[in-house]
Amino acid sequence: MIERCVNQKKTMIATYTYDALKLADILVIDVQCDFMKQELGNLRSGHAEMSALEDSFKIIGEKIDPKCLVLIETTVPPGQPSMCLSPYKKGIQ
Repeated sequence: MIERCVNQKKTMIATYTYDALKLADILVIDVQCDFMKQELGNLRSGHAEMSALEDSFKIIGEKIDPKCLVLIETTVPPGQPSMCLSPYKKGIQ
């Protein structure tokens, strides 16, 4: 896929501008979310810092086409990104 999309067709790009989001058919998101520990060595007392992910979802939800496929890679527990994305979906299936 990378050979075809990047080298041959030149249709895969990385960018830092939000305006490009409205042109995307597929969007790959990779956002680092830090895990904040309350006690050293005790993972049960901590929480994932989700503000960067939530901020990203807000911008993405405003800019992308509802038919855009969104792939999310993050360091938070499974299911958490879906719960954060819900308020920003605006017709996204």
